[in-house]
Amino acid sequence: MIVDFEQIEIVDILEYREQARLIEYFKNKGTAWCEGIEVFCSNIWRGFIYTAQAVFPGATVVVDRFHSEWIEETSKMKNKHLNNFLYMLNARKEYVLNYFIHRVIASIIEGINNSFKTVKRIGYDFLNFISFKQRVVISFT
Repeated sequence: MIVDFEQIEIVDILEYREQARLIEYFKNKGTAWCEGIEVFCSNIWRGFIYTAQAVFPGATVVVDRFHSEWIEETSKMKNKHLNNFLYMLNARKEYVLNYFIHRVIASIIEGINNSFKTVKRIGYDFLNFISFKQRVVISFT
């Protein structure tokens, strides 16, 4: 899902999230459109970060700040699985810290995602993605 944070509106809903397809999608929007993106906010998945770096040359990448709030406490736990996550998080710390410059958070998208899930539950019999997408768009207009 692509959201305009300034207008708080859905720009598009995509059926996929593979990095190569996302890059192609955004490049098809045109150079001027891509260069107009100033801030790109997403979750911590590297595919989103790499996509932003590939197609939005002037944009600052912001990863949801909630991750930065528990790093120190979690590192004290000495848990192998949490330590692996902390390693990944530290590798992307720059993007988390960008929140303090731009103050955008992914919670808007998370809220819309929750509404998506409601639409899915209500319309469990959607025959295809296009029908689902149209129903979501109607729900947000």
